[in-house]
Amino acid sequence: MRHSSLDIAYTPADIKSITYCSRFTENLAAAATVQGVSLRNFPSVLKQRAFRRLDIILLNWIENGLIDRWGRATIRQFVRLALKIILLRLCFRKLIFVRHNHFPHGTRERDQRKAKWMTDCIENLCHGAIVHSPTEVRRHRHYVPHPLYKVAVNKVPLPEKDPYFIAFGRIVPYKRLKELIASFPTDKRLLIAGVCDDPNYLAELQAFAGAHVHFRPDYIPEDEAQALVAGSQGLIISHADRDMIVSASFFYALSVGTRVICLGSPFLCWAEKMLGSEVVRTSPDVDALCRAVAAAPVSLPFDIAAKEKIEKLFGDAAVRTALAECGLIAT
Repeated sequence: MRHSSLDIAYTPADIKSITYCSRFTENLAAAATVQGVSLRNFPSVLKQRAFRRLDIILLNWIENGLIDRWGRATIRQFVRLALKIILLRLCFRKLIFVRHNHFPHGTRERDQRKAKWMTDCIENLCHGAIVHSPTEVRRHRHYVPHPLYKVAVNKVPLPEKDPYFIAFGRIVPYKRLKELIASFPTDKRLLIAGVCDDPNYLAELQAFAGAHVHFRPDYIPEDEAQALVAGSQGLIISHADRDMIVSASFFYALSVGTRVICLGSPFLCWAEKMLGSEVVRTSPDVDALCRAVAAAPVSLPFDIAAKEKIEKLFGDAAVRTALAECGLIAT
């Protein structure tokens, strides 16, 4: 039986175009009424809802407002965001901050400590927070699993002559792709696939890469993206910087049945312990990661036990149970 006793607003507003948001709100909507909200157009939303105080709002990636275009964390940006949070407290019974990162991606190195402090303050201004890593649970911060993605393809190799590993997602400097290219074994193929907004950075990577490294620097339709990841010998995560809590690419790989070879972070080390090194293989640095790639056996489909573990940890049932336990959906 469907219950809809809670009205939940969700930012960003364009839920359907961001796969993570679509999957997360599907789980919320199983037992609540959910609507996307744009903070820029928030007065019009209040008008539409006759100014009655709504139940809950979930805030995603608002910490990105703490830095400017140069990656500087400024007091001006912090004050603007804090005032917005205070205003939202007047409009909602409960503000929930979804803590995706310790501080925004792209924060310049000298401002990272300050940006983390600012992000902590913004979290503390909210009524509570959720996080997608059990290693990051704190007082008033609850663990909710990151949902798996819906699979549109079967795990079948693409028509490629040679096996390949894939680094998938936005092509940006913080992912340390140049270090990965420098150490990647030359007898293995690496495909770097995803949108790149910086032509100069892309040109730098392409000039640095050898013939064993290939690029798909554009938007890839969902079914083709899943096929690329599913057909690979493993998904590579070459960054575990201080800003990162979890990587969406990790869940993407597990969803399509592809192993992950990655740098160790608290979450990824926990995942390796829970799922085994055949599914998640962590390394302390990029050189060790590339040695793991060089020694990796041929990738095989996940067995039934591995699939059951993945579903138990990150499936919709686990997500909804966690959401109910922290009061975000009615039971």
